[in-house]
This record gives sequence, structure tokens and C-alpha cells, in this order.
Amino acid sequence: MAIRNLKFEKKALRDSIADKLEEMILNEEVKVGSKIPSEIELAASFGVSRNVLREALNILKERGMVSGKAGDGTYIVKPEPMILSKMVGRLITLNDLSYENIFDVRLSLEVLGAGLAAENSTEEDLVEMDTLISEMGENINDVSKYIETVFRLHIAIAEASKNLLIPTIMEPLHTVLLRIFSEGYSVDQNDKNGLVEDHRKLVELIRNKDKRGTEKLMKEHILNSKRKVFRKSSS
Repeated sequence: MAIRNLKFEKKALRDSIADKLEEMILNEEVKVGSKIPSEIELAASFGVSRNVLREALNILKERGMVSGKAGDGTYIVKPEPMILSKMVGRLITLNDLSYENIFDVRLSLEVLGAGLAAENSTEEDLVEMDTLISEMGENINDVSKYIETVFRLHIAIAEASKNLLIPTIMEPLHTVLLRIFSEGYSVDQNDKNGLVEDHRKLVELIRNKDKRGTEKLMKEHILNSKRKVFRKSSS
């Protein structure tokens, strides 16, 4: 890892070093899986104290870009999708995004993801979906477990799209929506039975590789869910 003597602003030394190391990783000057030099070497290369260097590495750990192995040093790693999910979750919560904003993004992502699932799903994906459909029926009298299972099914469909970004962004959206549905939102028995059948049809469309039909049914489902939430919140 070749590092020239670089000068940084005093005000955010650790952040500047972390940003520089991240830049080197993203530019593939340092490869994923490789071990980075020791703290002593890096501190000397950057012309900073070991404490500042250690703080910079902690920032990279929070970003999911490096990982320490006890007694063996620090390695470059691929960030886990959960890192992005948590960031999106904080963005949604701290910016107080409206339910309408959330549903708009959900509509776009879930319709896209369902269509891709119809093209890319494997037999293993379909078995997982079938299992969750069965769990919906088993949990039909427990609203909390029932709604949680519905969201798990939607994530399973998104994962079957084979586009990592779709379930990664959907996870925090669903966390917020799960809270909405858990706060006094009631689902009557007819609605629950109807949702089980709708989701069963959705899985069958995916199994039959019917992309257009899958997208159409998912869009109808999300829009219907949105209408019910807004009707509930305005009453």
C-alpha cells in the first residue's frame, strides 16, 4: 500500500484520512481481502499519531470497509448490505419523510423487484415463498405475526430479483411500515384471507415466469395497501 506524505486539515484529520483510505479502496489501489499495514506504519505514512489513525480506521469499520482480526491485523472487506439499510433507515427517520414518500418508493421498488423475480427466481426462492404463504395462513389470527410474515414474503420476492439493491433499500422502508401497521392498524378477517390468496397468486405468477402479470398484481396490491393506510390515518 503506497502512501505518500499527505497533508490534511487539522479540523477533521481522522475523517480526511478515512476518506483517503476509502478512496484508495474504491479505486482498487488496495484490493478487497488484502491486509493493510500496521497502525505504526500507516500513522508514519500519514504523519499522524496512532490515536488519530486508529480513529480513522474505526470510521472505516463503521462504513463496513475494514474488519479487524484479533492478533492478525486489519483487512479490507466488502461492505454488508445492512450498512446501507441502516443508513437509509436513519435518513427516513431523521428527515421525517411522509408515508406518501415511503409508499411512492415502495411502489417503484416492489413492482420492479417482483418483475425481476419472475425472470430470475430459483426453485429455492419459490420454496421460501411457499413457506411464507403457509405461515401467513398459520398466523392469520395473530395480527402482529401475520403482518410481519407478509413483509418477510415481500423481502423474499425482492431477494429473488437477484438485484442486491432492491431488498437492501426495501428493508428500512418495511421497518417503518411495520411500525405503522403495528400502531393500531387493524386488518379484518376478510382482508387477511384475501391477502393470503393475493400473495399466493403473486407467487404462482412468479413461478410461471409471468413478468407482466406479476408486476400488475404487485402494483395493485401496493396501491390498495396505500389507500387503506391513508384512509386509516385520515379517520
